[in-house]
Amino acid sequence: PNAIAKFVAGKKMDPNVGTLRLFPGITEVAIRSFLSPPLKGVVLETYGSGNIPNSKGKTLELLKEASDRGVVIVNITQCYRGNVSALYETAHGLAGAGVVAGGDMTSECALTKLSYLVGCGYSPEKCRELMGQSLRGEMTLIRANQPSLIADPNVRATTFVQYISYEIIKGKTNSISFKKQNLFTDSPRSKLESPILHSPSPRTSEPQPQLSSLERASIYRSFFPILLCSAASMNDIIGMRMLNVAAENQLETTCYDYNGRTPLHCASRNGNLQCVKWLVKNGASVHVLDRNGHTPLFDAVTSRRSDIVELLLEAGAHLSDAEHTEITALIHNAIYRCDIELLKLLNLAGFDFNKTDFEGRTPLHLAVLFEQESVVDYILGMENINPCAMDKLDKTPLDVAISIVEHYKSIHFMADSEDTLIAINIHEKLSKALN
Repeated sequence: PNAIAKFVAGKKMDPNVGTLRLFPGITEVAIRSFLSPPLKGVVLETYGSGNIPNSKGKTLELLKEASDRGVVIVNITQCYRGNVSALYETAHGLAGAGVVAGGDMTSECALTKLSYLVGCGYSPEKCRELMGQSLRGEMTLIRANQPSLIADPNVRATTFVQYISYEIIKGKTNSISFKKQNLFTDSPRSKLESPILHSPSPRTSEPQPQLSSLERASIYRSFFPILLCSAASMNDIIGMRMLNVAAENQLETTCYDYNGRTPLHCASRNGNLQCVKWLVKNGASVHVLDRNGHTPLFDAVTSRRSDIVELLLEAGAHLSDAEHTEITALIHNAIYRCDIELLKLLNLAGFDFNKTDFEGRTPLHLAVLFEQESVVDYILGMENINPCAMDKLDKTPLDVAISIVEHYKSIHFMADSEDTLIAINIHEKLSKALN
């Protein structure tokens, strides 16, 4: 996803799409018949990285005729793994016929995407443009050029995550296979201080046998989540981008570190708005819970960052039912301390102030009980608040207010005290709210 918005399931699917799997001996008549109206879209399953049987150029002619007629044709591979891209020479002829390279999409994915785009009513040109783009992470992007982020050979990393990412990128760029290395530290007399780590620089022993691609992938899966969470905690947006480049744009943004927290939890807890925005735009889920059962939205509330709360809500975040007990404790403390700022954040995050605690009391009950007049004013000003809710003793907030006023008046020396006046004011406001 490249936009911050709530998840919406598209239902406008066009049935006039199909899959054409090429095979040795497929005839011109079969292809022409398949591409005939009312067909609007075709997923073309080709050989290898996008090759087609093109005897006497007839296949390309038929595909071009269909494209000119408005049929959207997408080229994907029949192979279990592989990628069809316009970067490959074999795809140039198909591109001239109006066929879109489908990257590494599966046939099911490409067919669903094509049916959705055609069903949205887009023009064939717009459908072709969108089919070649990753809309929701359904295809891996292949870049022909090295990202400008690391193109400068004189660039210096300034954080640990940037340093590690840059070394990985540099190794891949120079086509140097990563080797198993035995690391040991220099002796105190000859140690060199690293400008990045401020620690003794390691030296390597003789190179050992090369790591396989599977071994490297396993290593990356192990420490990339830790590095990403570290960068998110430190507001290291450059480090996060470099880590994504090091992962060849396949960085898993919804992952867990050794504390059971995701990068989005770390960024939200530390109030790092730019990191939160980058993570959400790059596919981080706003609904996952950490080891403590908290959502990123809960962390944004407790860090008192209304801007992050609004951003997460825009992306479809909501508080989890599993957080009700802890939110209730937050409500109790906030009302007792007259912390209206926290109450506003909880209200912004979508907490229902009609919910009750284990004694059946709503936040309005508690505000009256703790004699917090300003909190009572704030809660009564909310929409859809129920001032008549009863607790387990069948008492409404007004009943609680009446009990407090009667109690103060029964004590002679408190009859005209400030506490009594506050209790009377609360009683009057509740009575007015009920009328």
